[in-house]
Amino acid sequence: ALLLEKAIDGKAAVEIVKELRAMAFEDQALIARRAFDAAMKSFQADCPIIIKNVGVRDNSNKLAYAYAPIEDVEVQIRPICQRHGFSHKFPKMILGEGTVTAYCEVKHEAGHSELTEVTYRVAAGTRMMSTTQVDAATETFAKRRALCNAYGLILAGEDLDGRTMERTK
Repeated sequence: ALLLEKAIDGKAAVEIVKELRAMAFEDQALIARRAFDAAMKSFQADCPIIIKNVGVRDNSNKLAYAYAPIEDVEVQIRPICQRHGFSHKFPKMILGEGTVTAYCEVKHEAGHSELTEVTYRVAAGTRMMSTTQVDAATETFAKRRALCNAYGLILAGEDLDGRTMERTK
């Protein structure tokens, strides 16, 4: 910044001022990235393993799978995110031919942000679900996985809720 001020005060050529400005911008971006990385490391050290606490039963009333609802994940991580200078949002969803892509953008107060993208097949649903419920379940699943990937969250237990009831080997 001081070098840029001196160049401007000394009536340096426009090209030199532009070059110094670009260098200052790159330096600030590097500082912000380092702050983001350090905060993410601290966040991950402080963040608990997320427990899948909601079970889904099949037609014979056997537990088919368990999951952690996105609102439960949010309740657990939001105070820790704020303590470490993070915020996040889901800026868009893209519906493809039989797929959904969710994006989670994590921002840090120092200015750096990262965008995580996940794509999943649209869920088949159950006989009891309407097409709207299947769409909503797929969207929520994709957002939850994008959020977990963005922060490197660990979910306790095998994550089957995005697949059919049958386990694959």
